Amino acid sequence: MKKTMLIFIVIAALVSGCEKYTLNTIYGFYTITSYRVNDADSLDLYRDSLGVDFHFFYNDAYYKNICEVTGKRTDNNNFPVIFRWELRENAKKMLITTSSGAIGTGPIGRDKTPEWSIIKLRNHRLELKTTYNNKDYIIELENI
Repeated sequence: MKKTMLIFIVIAALVSGCEKYTLNTIYGFYTITSYRVNDADSLDLYRDSLGVDFHFFYNDAYYKNICEVTGKRTDNNNFPVIFRWELRENAKKMLITTSSGAIGTGPIGRDKTPEWSIIKLRNHRLELKTTYNNKDYIIELENI
């Protein structure tokens, strides 16, 4: 009985530690370097709607993970998007729980709550993939 309980405690600590490590790895400032829709380069289309700066952080006042998408669009205007997110499935997925701000483009914008698969999270890069309105989206973010 004691061994079984100890095994459960160790597994819980490992899973919790993995999520905490993933969160700390995600937090920071990024620039979008690739935006692909159905495997077609669509970064210019993205930049017509939104800025290229992503800031992932933990909001102590609301106890939520937040991302702010800001920066100048192609026309030098700034229409930010702010969304709350949480990790799911042992930190393999990022669920957007609420979003507000600019209408945006594809799965990024006001009232859009996709679930992103975390494809890559290393070497100061974050690569995410989702399907939204029957289209596959892959974005690559580089930590700055």
